[in-house]
Order: sequence, then C-alpha cells, then structure tokens
Amino acid sequence: IILNDRSMAPRFDLDTIVIIDPDNMNLEDLMDKYVLAYLAQEDFIVFRQLNLIKKGKLLIPTNNNLYKETLLQEKDIILGICKEARWSI
Repeated sequence: IILNDRSMAPRFDLDTIVIIDPDNMNLEDLMDKYVLAYLAQEDFIVFRQLNLIKKGKLLIPTNNNLYKETLLQEKDIILGICKEARWSI
C-alpha cells in the first residue's frame, strides 16, 4: 500500500510504500507491530501500531497530535503486518 496521510509520521510519512504480510496473524507476533486494519464501523482501512491493553487491542498513530487512538471492535479485522517500508527520497 501507499500511505495517503501523515498519521504515522515521522516514522512512516506520506507516500511511504508499505509491504503488508497477511499470513503472520499470531496475536503475540502482532503486538507492538505496525498493522493494516479494517475498521468496520467507519468502513475504512488504517495503518497503525497495534498494542494490547486491558480493554482490548488498541491502534496507535505515531502522529497523535492530528490522529486519535482507536480501540478495535469485534467486527474490525487486522489485515496484515508490515514487513517492509520504502521511503521516497
């Protein structure tokens, strides 16, 4: 995918190419990793860091000044984990 926002800047800025692996879906392997997730209520796909909290799974943007953390709901789907990123120079 190509990132179309600055939610993960400065780590992953606008137009960063992110390679997603849909096969490695073990929950323990996903914690604190960068994931692609489908948010069912918003009908929207986001790229965020996944963290486990007492309330459940939390998607965290790096740029938290402009974007908010999101608690995954039952119908939300983790589509894959970031395996590689390519930045334009």
